[in-house]
Amino acid sequence: MQFFDFLAAAATAVAIMSNTAVAGPVNLQEVRSNDQQLHPYRCKFEVLHIWYTEPFLSSFIDPGQRAEITIEARARKTDFAIDIDGECKGTKVKGAGRIPENWFIRLSREGSKEVQFINDKPKNNRVSGGS
Repeated sequence: MQFFDFLAAAATAVAIMSNTAVAGPVNLQEVRSNDQQLHPYRCKFEVLHIWYTEPFLSSFIDPGQRAEITIEARARKTDFAIDIDGECKGTKVKGAGRIPENWFIRLSREGSKEVQFINDKPKNNRVSGGS
């Protein structure tokens, strides 16, 4: 019986996620900041859902840019934006939409093990790993 429950849950997940799209590539805008220098590294920007191990969208971004993302899930579009500073740390832009529930952003710097996860629950905005 448990096997059939698992199959039913998996079929439901596939049905829900088949109606999901993430617009890409990441739409970038220059962010005006005091950080006008060139950086020897890039930031890796990934859009993930908690049900999947692979990102829906993965892109490299130069520090000091803004990433604007659109996620369409369950026939509902959601737009939001993340500002990326010179150290590849991201800040969600206030007033630029919400990151949908169960979705998150993973930011990392090329060559570093440090990772930042961003979603709309402040307790989950954390930095993990070491350099």
